Amino acid sequence: MAFTGLILLFFVDWYWAVAAFVLGYLLQYIGHTVEGNDLGEWAGIKRMLGLPYVGISPRWQQEQTSSRSQG
Repeated sequence: MAFTGLILLFFVDWYWAVAAFVLGYLLQYIGHTVEGNDLGEWAGIKRMLGLPYVGISPRWQQEQTSSRSQG
């Protein structure tokens, strides 16, 4: 939706494009918060600065490890 907001900026009124961009980014932020990992942009910035970041949620890694050991 954020990407669509950028495209809409060229074809419709600017406030619709900005609203779509903000809503899309908000949904992305909420989804990553629920999953427990960093946004892609923030992970890249943190990596460049040498700060710790969460690329894949530890909870997801635990589920993958336990399912492999069972199968």
